[in-house]
Amino acid sequence: MTGCHNIRTGGKMRFHFSINIDIDSHDIYTRIKHIDLLFKFPQEKLYEKYNHKYIIIPFGENCFPRTLTSINGIKPYRKEGELTCPFDQVCSCLTDNVDLLVNNFDGFFDNLELYKNEGTKNYYYKNIKYNISFIHEENPSLEEFKALYKKRIENFYSYLNANDKYVFFAIYTSSYPKKEVVEQFVNKIKEYRKDFCIIIFNATSWRVKWELEHVQVVNMGYNKRLNKMGSTWVPQLKGLTNINARIVNNKYGSHLLEIINNKMKTYFKTK
Repeated sequence: MTGCHNIRTGGKMRFHFSINIDIDSHDIYTRIKHIDLLFKFPQEKLYEKYNHKYIIIPFGENCFPRTLTSINGIKPYRKEGELTCPFDQVCSCLTDNVDLLVNNFDGFFDNLELYKNEGTKNYYYKNIKYNISFIHEENPSLEEFKALYKKRIENFYSYLNANDKYVFFAIYTSSYPKKEVVEQFVNKIKEYRKDFCIIIFNATSWRVKWELEHVQVVNMGYNKRLNKMGSTWVPQLKGLTNINARIVNNKYGSHLLEIINNKMKTYFKTK
């Protein structure tokens, strides 16, 4: 339960929250020192702090990386001019995404079938070979769909070739990330650039112990709070409308902010 009362001091209204939370002893982000972060977005936009000198490319497995980075001022919104890439708004898996990238997106538009979204009663395309569901593009014509994603693939390569900026790949995966798959990913990106970091949020019960250059794995454990939010987690997370959304945002957002800040400080020292 959340209680709120306000005090007027010096003509300004100040709000105080009191909270009773069922604290999971394994979840340090619900400790008291983090509670104040659960009720507000960062005031400073990180991309402005670094003068737009980095790019974040979401790389699956759903729109969680795009949503998390945008609401926390880490990545600009599309309305602010940010380009959308092919894995921003799809349901996919890391292995298939890497396979597509290694093969230069060959087969991206093959094996497409229409599926029905039982919630909206609309239809969306799914690539059954690579198991990619394009759930955010409902009822498009095939021509419209291909034109949209050809542009998003172009955006991806445009960002990949932006050698005056640092590039982060943000990945959320509920399947254990295999070292050999991520190694393929790293080697492919090395063909284009040297300044990059692949951030993987491992939301499985199995800890990643392997290490690779250019890769930062954060072992988060099973994301029970996101699952509690159900199929409508996106608007809940965007609005921080409940305690689960706030804890998920704080838990993942704090890690992301720390990694990017550390990498960018090092990057500027070398320039």
